[in-house]
Amino acid sequence: MPPRLAVRDIAFFERQVEFARPFRFGSVVVTASSQAFVLVEVEVEGKGRAVGASSEALGGRWFDKRAHIPAEVTTDELRYALLAARELYLDHSRKGFDTAFGLHAACIAALVKACAKEDIPPLAAAYGPAEIDKAILDALLRAAETNFFDGMAGNIAGIDARLSPDLSNSSSAPPPTDFQYRLREPSRTELNTMRSPLGDHTGIPLLNASSLKREDVPRATSTSQSVARPLLGWVQGRLLRPRLNCRRHSFLFSG
Repeated sequence: MPPRLAVRDIAFFERQVEFARPFRFGSVVVTASSQAFVLVEVEVEGKGRAVGASSEALGGRWFDKRAHIPAEVTTDELRYALLAARELYLDHSRKGFDTAFGLHAACIAALVKACAKEDIPPLAAAYGPAEIDKAILDALLRAAETNFFDGMAGNIAGIDARLSPDLSNSSSAPPPTDFQYRLREPSRTELNTMRSPLGDHTGIPLLNASSLKREDVPRATSTSQSVARPLLGWVQGRLLRPRLNCRRHSFLFSG
């Protein structure tokens, strides 16, 4: 059974990052971006408390590409989504413990609806819970003292089909017992195999190995990730906690 948890606190921190090289997508060229950090404290049922973190760029126009919306407003939309998701996650956790996915499933619809009232599209609205979910999963894996791959293989997040009924086990018949998955392409373990529609090619071992000599060229060192301020919302031993303002697009911090 997946572990259940409750979120006890969520804090945000933001910094400006200058890119080593301009980055272009579509008609937009970006040379710098704000980077958001999320720090969560969760209480895992039967295991105690743990802290997790996540980080992601606040990419302007990345989640809202409407041409009439200024780039800085699209970035504010992501900040709003973070703050709104924080309130919903904390409110739900006050009711009791739930799985990590159960917490997400209980809040996502209300969040999208709240953001829609502020003219924020669903993709931008999902930024908030996505970053908080990553931090929650980080804390959960730390509490379980396991890595991401083993944890997800054991469904530590409690993922089910409640948000995707089309993928439910009851929507389709189980595969035959003798069914085996196989790639359409030949397996890499088969000697020199290749795909041929005509079937007139055969694979033979390669006897003469290549004499190509590769020379590694060291990459230029980037200093764009170096910061003088502490990360994750900690300043001189104090946790910066966000304060939700009644006005849209407020992203305030208090000690």
